[in-house]
Amino acid sequence: MNNIMVGIFKGDTLIKSFESLYDALDYADEYIGPAEAFSKEYHFLYVEESKNGLFTWKL
Repeated sequence: MNNIMVGIFKGDTLIKSFESLYDALDYADEYIGPAEAFSKEYHFLYVEESKNGLFTWKL
């Protein structure tokens, strides 16, 4: 089974991935700002890396 993570994206670009949603939320709060600032340019997606590439889907 592949490792499923939570990614923070700006547009189509993966900024950083995390093993838990809580870690992603902490990072966003500390480095990006409050939810209003985050929601303007960033979004969360589940991320899974496989031999065929990087797959993403919405939380």
